[in-house]
Amino acid sequence: MDQRSASSVDGQDTGPTTRQVTFGWRRAVWTYLATLLGVNIVLVIGIRTGRWDAVDESCPYFTLVADAARQGQLVLWTPLVNGGCPAGFDPQIGAASPLELLVGLVGGGNEFGFRLYWLVVWCLGGIGVMVLARQLKAAAWIGCVAAIGYSFSAIYTSHASHTSYLLTMSIFPWVLARLDAAITGRSLFAAVQAGALWGLSALGGYPGLVLAGAMYAVAWGFGRVLFADKCDPTSSLPTAQGKPVAVCHCFAEAVHGVTGEPDTACAKQWHTVATNAALSPARTSALLRKLGFLALVLSAYFMTGLAVLSPTYVGFMAESQGYTNRGRSLSRKTVLNQGMPPTALTTFASPYLSVWNAKSCDPLWCADVTMSSVYVSPLLLILALSAGAGVSNSRFRWLLLALGVFYLLLALGGTTPLYGWFFDLVPPVRYLRFAALFRCYYIPTVVVLALLAAGNTAKLLEEGSSRVFWTSLLRVSSAVAGLAFVSFAAVIWLVPGNRGEVPQLLLAVAHVVCIWLAVALLAIWGLKSERMVREKILYRFLVILTIADAALTIGLSTWTVYGGLQQWQTVAAKHVESLDLTDRCLDRQLSTDVAGLPRNNNLLSKTPTLTGYSCMANSFHAQYAENPVLSRSALGSQRIWFSPSAVRVPLSDNFFQKFLAAAKRTGRPCLVLSDRGERFRSREDKAPPEQIAKCAKEMAESPPVEPISATLVEYTPNRLILDVTAPHDGWLLVTDRWAAGWRAAVNGEDAEVWIGNFIFRAVRVREGANRVAFRYCPAGHPWLLLLSWATLGAVLAATVALPVIRKRIVARRER
Repeated sequence: MDQRSASSVDGQDTGPTTRQVTFGWRRAVWTYLATLLGVNIVLVIGIRTGRWDAVDESCPYFTLVADAARQGQLVLWTPLVNGGCPAGFDPQIGAASPLELLVGLVGGGNEFGFRLYWLVVWCLGGIGVMVLARQLKAAAWIGCVAAIGYSFSAIYTSHASHTSYLLTMSIFPWVLARLDAAITGRSLFAAVQAGALWGLSALGGYPGLVLAGAMYAVAWGFGRVLFADKCDPTSSLPTAQGKPVAVCHCFAEAVHGVTGEPDTACAKQWHTVATNAALSPARTSALLRKLGFLALVLSAYFMTGLAVLSPTYVGFMAESQGYTNRGRSLSRKTVLNQGMPPTALTTFASPYLSVWNAKSCDPLWCADVTMSSVYVSPLLLILALSAGAGVSNSRFRWLLLALGVFYLLLALGGTTPLYGWFFDLVPPVRYLRFAALFRCYYIPTVVVLALLAAGNTAKLLEEGSSRVFWTSLLRVSSAVAGLAFVSFAAVIWLVPGNRGEVPQLLLAVAHVVCIWLAVALLAIWGLKSERMVREKILYRFLVILTIADAALTIGLSTWTVYGGLQQWQTVAAKHVESLDLTDRCLDRQLSTDVAGLPRNNNLLSKTPTLTGYSCMANSFHAQYAENPVLSRSALGSQRIWFSPSAVRVPLSDNFFQKFLAAAKRTGRPCLVLSDRGERFRSREDKAPPEQIAKCAKEMAESPPVEPISATLVEYTPNRLILDVTAPHDGWLLVTDRWAAGWRAAVNGEDAEVWIGNFIFRAVRVREGANRVAFRYCPAGHPWLLLLSWATLGAVLAATVALPVIRKRIVARRER
């Protein structure tokens, strides 16, 4: 073998000095960006856009947030959806996210701005993986491979329409990188940075994934503390007469001996040292110090994160009470049934299997296509499973492997008892709709294991030390490729398709054969080649293979990623930027269908509707909108009502049914009131029969509400001012939705805002002229928002300033 020295450039092993092959971090970043934008060229140039939830929810709400930002406002409440909605406190909307607001200011409230935001979020994921790779001391080539593989995994191809999922999972690698830096570098500021990033992901991310990510971060922290980064035990064991005791070496000699016979003396030495090390008070004290520091790190992490996410989550918890019954915990049966079917695990072989199954008339598994894929780049999966080939980080890798399996089992829901136990032991899990979302954290686990497996490039190039790696890679790739071929063939055989899918099926076959087989062939090539060839395999061919996999993956996942532009071209001409609805005179449509608009696109045209696509569902509102007698009172421009009396009722489905029956008999609803302290009661909640009978009788005898003329003074998202003349002392029913943050003043005096007719606002008025002014003052606003943004700003400023300050201090010392 040639005697050639290896050097390091930009943290990258460069190999031989002649005909040197280099792949630095700068090239890695440009390669990743070129791949992401090139593969998604139809998005970049605007030929295609998102689909499903991206079209129906993410993009319309993004336009609303961007329009408000360009007018110097923040979305707190919108009267455009569901008769009024605290959209600013839905975590998935991202109304308080500085990232979304910044992109909205730049791109504007339109489809282009949304595509820009979508691509920015997508880019953040891959760049974050490379940041994590550098933190883990991985080479640039594997960082690039990991970034591309992560960005075209099932997270991004299955959940392309779920922008909130993408944001959470794109920021997660950044969180891990800073958290790892905090633990290994003993830096509390890095923990603060990790917490700030976690909080930022929560401001526009999916709450379930935010919670799962926090759990993963805690497990990562304990793993990094309890398991040494290196297998060399001499780094943490006591020394004998000032010299380290080579325990591993002595143990090897004790077992085998120099001549093949056990060395009894060395064995005794190893046993003594190991026993002393395990029982040493100094070692116990060091472990306690590490755990104490970990507690400080996690405290800084969570305190910073909670401060950043506080405006959205505190607002949601306050405003959802009495507005939506989605804030209630879900039943055990509901949650367990939302897991990923075990047969969907076959999707590791190809991203097309979930699409093929979803399009079939007789699918093998019944689950949403966005929730039934675990695909990640075959190269990353094979590298992750080859992790045992190395000796460094072995215990930490086993922990990560167990963590990945744990999250994968959680994703299966009720298939195993694990999620049931988890449901009982971790109360926040009871609020998560989809157990299948936990599989999203299986994919970053695979990425990290791949980074650790290929982290030391020099060992993968040397003739002696690399043989174990390339042999393991060959064995694993052969076994997993064979399993992938069998899984792919079984699903295609068992699930009937259609003729229209033949071209995509042929592409999927080519993808499975070429990509999985190529990894095995490259392993054979690396095993039998010299250092220079191994360098080319690592720095060129594996990167090219990953790029090819990304391109083919997008080609096979087009159905779940891209949608047409026809809808946006239709609505673009109707886009209205102003949020002021005063000129519309309270006019409201039943739905976007009646208004001649696509779903939720009334947010672009600023057309108020009684229905809409919102995560804050309410069973009373749904029945109200479906019933012609009730819905008429909340539509058109005449939707202010007066009643001299009212009936007090709890927010219960039993009482709502009696209210509905009374409205059908009279052709118009009466006025019923619920206290603002009321909470939704479950359908199983049985009120005393005598109370139900009494309220039913009172509602039957109460007069229906009467229309009252109102002069509209101001109608903006957070304010409604109108003048009315009441014929008697009584109650004014305003058919805009109630929420806890609404305050009212009648003729300048504060008045209590009651829940009227289960979902609207009602206030007491006096006989004669009344000026009624509603204003929206949600809990903690604006102080929590200032706390959140000030925390992010301070962390960002310190991140920029501290390196400069350190350089100046070092320069002064050198003088």
